[in-house]
Amino acid sequence: MIRRIVLWAWRDGVTAAEKLRAKEGLAYIWFASGVDGMDFGEDLALGPAANYGLAMERDHVDRESWDVYNDDPQHDRVGSYIDSITEMERTARIDYEHDTPTPARYSVRHVAMYSWTDGLTSNDRRTAQDDVRQLLGGHPAVHNVVVGDDLGWREGHPDWVVEAVFGDADGFRDWQRGEAAARLAARLGPLTVAERGAQIQHRVRAG
Repeated sequence: MIRRIVLWAWRDGVTAAEKLRAKEGLAYIWFASGVDGMDFGEDLALGPAANYGLAMERDHVDRESWDVYNDDPQHDRVGSYIDSITEMERTARIDYEHDTPTPARYSVRHVAMYSWTDGLTSNDRRTAQDDVRQLLGGHPAVHNVVVGDDLGWREGHPDWVVEAVFGDADGFRDWQRGEAAARLAARLGPLTVAERGAQIQHRVRAG
């Protein structure tokens, strides 16, 4: 399965009604387009202040399905509206392969995108990603951890993404306050470009 994740940052002054209209547009796409799976949700304000405001994850069985969706006029209509109420220059996108089951409704999905610093070897990157899996997956509140590299279909994307599903917001907070989160930040700090990072935490299938 191919997953596209998009993270948007709200513009200053965006109203609750405008945010709702954006989410209604995403719900319409899920029911009326050819995507094979989809979720979206607003930030829960559990992480850093630089978190993004809205996330969308959509799934496709193959590249052909992905391309068909990109040519869908409703996709352009909804996307253009969301672009008008978000900071387009900050929008973060990534495409990667995954084969994970759909998480439970109302669980918390943590998404973090990263870009590598220059000069790292493939072994450096692989070892760091293995450490991420261990530092996240070892917490009892974590139900699943996925690490994926961008497929390179579009320029300007982050290099890789982490998806972790927590049972609830308290579980994420507990992990965030713990030693593993501090070790993860210290591990990735010198290996990734801070200003190109993007993250969000949102409830699964809760809008």
